[in-house]
Amino acid sequence: MSDFPVLEEKETALNFEASVYHALFESSSDCVKILSVDGEIKSIDACSRALLAVNDLATLEGTMWSSLWDTQSHTEMERALAAARAGKTGKFGGLRSVGEAKARWWDAWVRPIIDGSGRVQALVAVSRDMTSAREADVLSRQASAALAVAAEANAKLRAFFEQGANFAALTRSDGAVLEVNQAAVALAGFEMNDIIGRKFWDCGWWNRSAEVSEIVKAGLALAASGNRFREELCYFMADGSERIVDLTLAPVLGDDGTVLFVAVTGTDITDRKLAAEKLRQISADFSEADRRKTEFLVTLAHELRNPLAPISNGLDVMRLCADKPEVVARTRAMMARQVGQLSHLVDDLLDIARISSGKVDLKKLEVDLAAILAVAVETSAPLMDASGHTFTLAIAPEPMHLFADPTRIIQAVSNLLNNAAKYTPRGGAISLSAAREGDEAVISIADNGVGIAESQIESVFTMFSQVGKSIERSQGGLGIGLSLVRQLVGLHGGTVLARSAGLDAGSVFTIRLPLAISDQDLLSAPGIVGEPLDAASLNILIADDNADAADSMSDVMAMLGHECSVAYDGAQALAVAKASRPDAIFLDIGMPFLNGYETALAIRKTDGIEGTVLIALTGWGGADERAKSSLAGFDHHITKPANLDTLTTLLASIAAKKRAGNGNALVQPGQ
Repeated sequence: MSDFPVLEEKETALNFEASVYHALFESSSDCVKILSVDGEIKSIDACSRALLAVNDLATLEGTMWSSLWDTQSHTEMERALAAARAGKTGKFGGLRSVGEAKARWWDAWVRPIIDGSGRVQALVAVSRDMTSAREADVLSRQASAALAVAAEANAKLRAFFEQGANFAALTRSDGAVLEVNQAAVALAGFEMNDIIGRKFWDCGWWNRSAEVSEIVKAGLALAASGNRFREELCYFMADGSERIVDLTLAPVLGDDGTVLFVAVTGTDITDRKLAAEKLRQISADFSEADRRKTEFLVTLAHELRNPLAPISNGLDVMRLCADKPEVVARTRAMMARQVGQLSHLVDDLLDIARISSGKVDLKKLEVDLAAILAVAVETSAPLMDASGHTFTLAIAPEPMHLFADPTRIIQAVSNLLNNAAKYTPRGGAISLSAAREGDEAVISIADNGVGIAESQIESVFTMFSQVGKSIERSQGGLGIGLSLVRQLVGLHGGTVLARSAGLDAGSVFTIRLPLAISDQDLLSAPGIVGEPLDAASLNILIADDNADAADSMSDVMAMLGHECSVAYDGAQALAVAKASRPDAIFLDIGMPFLNGYETALAIRKTDGIEGTVLIALTGWGGADERAKSSLAGFDHHITKPANLDTLTTLLASIAAKKRAGNGNALVQPGQ
């Protein structure tokens, strides 16, 4: 028995700890070397031995680290070595071709090993292969201090473990966490006591997904059996956000080959994954754009040849039949029609270009919807008549005024009528109807033509898209008519939707446009006949989770002379409404805590504010959304962005009714 049992016990503990950190040193996926102060290789890890095909370290005796690097890297490497000799961390990147089929790019770090007196005794060099990351143009390069340890400097090895930039941990074979470095704790945002002693797969990183937990558990079991496990997995930070980690689990073996521990290392690769996906999407978008461009050019060439051929033939006919005036007149009329077709193609192209570049100058004025629909029908009548179609027109008798550019609305409706005529077999039926729904004019163009497959309903509005692309079903055109319609209607604050029961089942295109509320309309409203319209101040509440939208709307209301308060979610809106009892409330639909529908229902059930005018101000303007808002108790449904004239006249109407003694001036739902 030793005369110094305490010292012997401490020596045993130190040796054991040294073996643990030596095992971590050997399990690193980076190349780690212990260098003399002059840069001579003294020790290398398993990764370096494999790379250099070295089994006996004696073969490296006297080898300088610089001999492993291409000469163009030596200058930066010497700077890094000098920094380490001065007690700092040196870093550089360079090419290394020694022992490899081709030169590869490595990032390297050099750090000092300092004794108790503060002198640099040796250097630790860590090299990481960054070739793949560079080739993938990864923007984020994570600085790494690999688990490079020197067997003779246990304190230095622990410091290296603690200061590493990568996720690192040590577990027992059963998965219980023994140690975890500060980088892992800081990375995920958990406390150290949330991790130590727990099963690794139960820690905060993994336990929010049963599937991920099972994968980690299986990986630890594999490492505990002496095998290496590597997988890219999601982990969950303390704040609930998700990241992606490249996780490696490696066995730490004792002298007899038994697994003592499992070494865990991981690198956050979220940014790299996102960058790769973004590049993939950009590539796909470019490919699709190129395909569509090629398709468009082919279609354009075809559509230009169609009128050019009869024009060319017409010139020949006029030359050969100069003495036959009736033939010349008929030919000239045909040529005029074909020139008109060419002009139409060019006009559509120019309109699309103007809209795309934001150069469309709308000449808006208050117009009667029935009048401009009549012009659109007159414009499209020749094409419908030529195809032998039956046309039906049904316009509601009540006046409907738009604040719009009549030429552009006529163009949009005419395009839809022409589209119906082209895609309806000869002798078909086409109808146009228009009616008022709330504060919108609804225009529907229906046909019993070729219809639209369900999968193509939305894509028909895509540039250069046609319903029938086969030669036998194609009706000509560049495929920009419906796209042009949607953009023109959108410029007027409206929407256009397509419906069809399927191929050969006909189709319906519906345009919704905001109506202009004229002074005469307001003066004829029940209860205020003959009374002048004024701008009496209202108490208004704006509720929208988009702070910029809510605040800017509040500014507009203030400039119109109204008192305004703001809420940024449904629950807050309900509380403010109870306290301030507003005359009118603008509610966004998609708000947190309580959405717009839920908030409206709650207001309608609350004493004192149940009669408040509720206005849905939302980006959703479809029939389903309007029906839901009406059921929830909304009085009005306005799609974003709201037209200032519409808002002004609506609020003036509410103010007039309030002044007439109707309390909160509840307006009939659906207006």
